[in-house]
Amino acid sequence: MDCVKQIKLLMILLLLLFNMQISWAENWDFTQEVAYQENHDPSVIWLVDGTKITVQYIQIQWEEVSKWPKGKKLAISYNPQAGAVLLDPKSGKFIPIMQGLAKHPIEMMMESCLSRNVTTVDISDCYLKARESWDRELNRVYALNQARLKDTAKKELKATQQEWIKFRNSAEKTIQAVYAEREGSIWGNITSEKIMEITKEQAVRLNSLLE
Repeated sequence: MDCVKQIKLLMILLLLLFNMQISWAENWDFTQEVAYQENHDPSVIWLVDGTKITVQYIQIQWEEVSKWPKGKKLAISYNPQAGAVLLDPKSGKFIPIMQGLAKHPIEMMMESCLSRNVTTVDISDCYLKARESWDRELNRVYALNQARLKDTAKKELKATQQEWIKFRNSAEKTIQAVYAEREGSIWGNITSEKIMEITKEQAVRLNSLLE
């Protein structure tokens, strides 16, 4: 019975992802134009710039991608609900990206923010926004993992995440205490960056479990 429940939950999750289509097309936090090159196996897509991404076919199936012409215009897009995706702007459908991006869209959004700001206050705000984005990404991939795992693994992941939250809280306090003793406003920015990296690392770690 438990196994049946797990399958039902997974199917509901996949159905929700499948229905998240055009309604999100105008609500991407990040979009970067790319072009299709070819696909080799049912989980790998090559882009014209040489990027090799691992994907999960949900809205768009492998057979459809195989028929795409080389050079087809696509986009790497991101929002907190869908995560990083390969978007077909023409149809509004997308393929979740599991691995392979040189930089996650959250990193690129943060770098863009940093390039536009020069004051220490604004720079710290860029890191704060990135931390909030990574926290939402962390929650998203944690939920996806919980939906697909069976009882034992699900309990272990929950316990590990609870321990990680304790570690994160303690680590953030330590970082703040260490850099608060140093003179110069630059240390405030370094504090914000290092605190952001803690959540980023856990989000990336949990995302790797989805492969």
